[in-house]
Amino acid sequence: MFCPESGPIDNTVSAIIPCYNRRVQLRDCLRSLLRLSWQPDEIIVVDDGSSDGASQMIRSEFPTIILIRNEKNLGAAASRNRAVEIAKGSWLWFLDSDVIVENPHCLQGMRVILKACENIGALGGEYSHYGKEMLYCRKYVFPNGETISRRIPKEQYRMLECDYVPTNNCIVKKSLLVNLGGFDPVYRVSSEDCELGYKIKQARMRNVVDYRTAVFHNLDVERRPSDLMKAIINRVRFVFKNFTMREIICLPYYEISYIFRSGQINNVMRKDYQAVKHLPQGLRQMVEQGGELRIFGLIAISMLYLFYLVTAYIYNLLMLPWTLYSRSKQGYL
Repeated sequence: MFCPESGPIDNTVSAIIPCYNRRVQLRDCLRSLLRLSWQPDEIIVVDDGSSDGASQMIRSEFPTIILIRNEKNLGAAASRNRAVEIAKGSWLWFLDSDVIVENPHCLQGMRVILKACENIGALGGEYSHYGKEMLYCRKYVFPNGETISRRIPKEQYRMLECDYVPTNNCIVKKSLLVNLGGFDPVYRVSSEDCELGYKIKQARMRNVVDYRTAVFHNLDVERRPSDLMKAIINRVRFVFKNFTMREIICLPYYEISYIFRSGQINNVMRKDYQAVKHLPQGLRQMVEQGGELRIFGLIAISMLYLFYLVTAYIYNLLMLPWTLYSRSKQGYL
C-alpha cells in the first residue's frame, strides 16, 4: 500500500469504550489498556444503561477513567457520539468492551503507522483464537450491505486495506470523524462502523488493518442476545442511505447471490461466530448438534432470515422519507 511521507502528528489519544451489561469483560479490557507500553491520554467509558454494576465497578477499581452513564440504553453509536463530544485527544481509539489488547505495543504500533501514512483514515484489526491458531479478520461489504469476514493468517495480515475497520478496534483522527459527522445513532446494532468506513473511502482515504495494531475479540456468542432482525434492518437502511439508485434497484439480485456467493451457509454449518452471532440461542444450539437437528436448524434459520429480510424492507420503505433526509444530514455531533 502506498504511504506518502507524513510529518509529526499530535500523539494525544482518547480511548472510547461503550459498554452494556459486560462488567466482567469490561474489567479485562481496561486492565489490558493499563498494561500498554504507551497508554491513551484518557480513557472514556460510556455505561449505556447497564444493570450489572458496571459503573460501580469503574468508580471503585478504575477511578482515573472518565465515566459517562446513559440513564437508558441508547446504543453504541449514540454512546460513542457522547464520548466524542468531550474527548480531548486528537485521535479517537474506539474499542468494544469485549476486546483485550494483548499486544503491549499496540498503540505504539498505531502511532508509527499513522505517522508514516497520512492517507489512512481508520486503522485497527481484530483476531480470534481457533485452537492453537490465531486468525485475523479482514472486513468486506457485499453489495447488499452485508459484511463478510475473511480469515487471514498473521504473516499476511500487514497493512491490508479493507472496506471498513470495525469499531471494536478502530483509531481515527478526531477532526476527520467530526468532519464526517460522527455516528448515526439510528444504528443501534451494527452498521455504524460500516458506514464510517464507507465515508472514509468516499473521502479518498484508506481503511487499514495490521497485525501490529490488532486486538483479541473475546466475543461470547452464547451470552449475546439475539438481534438478527435489528442487524438486517440496519444494513438495509445503510444501503438506502448511502448507495446509488442503480445499486438499490439491483438489491433483490444481491440478496439472492449473497446467500450462495458469500459462503454464508457453509459458515453457519462451521459455527463460525461471525455467521451465527446474531442468531437466537436455540437455533445456534441446533446447528451445533449435527445430524437431523442441524438440518432442521438450517431450515429454520433460512425461514427466519427470509422473514426478517421481508420485514426489514417493509420497515425501511415506510421509513424511506426519513432515510432520504438523513442522506443530506450534515452530522450527529
